[in-house]
Amino acid sequence: MRLSTLPATQNQLRAFTYGRVSRDPKGRGTSVAAQNEENERICDERDWVIVGRYEDPDRSASRHARKSRPDYEAMVEALQRGEADVIVYWEASRAYRDLEVYVKLRRLCLETGVLLCYNDTIYDMSKTSDRANSARDAVQAETESDQIRDRVL
Repeated sequence: MRLSTLPATQNQLRAFTYGRVSRDPKGRGTSVAAQNEENERICDERDWVIVGRYEDPDRSASRHARKSRPDYEAMVEALQRGEADVIVYWEASRAYRDLEVYVKLRRLCLETGVLLCYNDTIYDMSKTSDRANSARDAVQAETESDQIRDRVL
């Protein structure tokens, strides 16, 4: 969803925010609302204008997910159209718990120059170290998801 049609100033990045949480009946995770607050704080501190907010509550990001993530998919389509300069999300596992999803997003960011920002850190996919660090985080996110699944099964 698009929040602002105002153009960003020359030094101001256009940001998409993304929040997601799987089923969390005991409330142990971080709610989408709390993620949004943190994402907005990060954008405010950096003077980034939020031009789109995307949320997929009650949706898994693992390769075993049974439901699609419509807002994530819409966000990727908007990125392909060049509508943002940075994606802000709380931690890697909010955007992906599947390496294939991460690799596709990484490729898109590399091709379009879109930055990733999570854990209050900015990742530029044109930089080898940022690709390596974000890949490590993606592997960890997928591993955590698989471990949770193993325990449940």
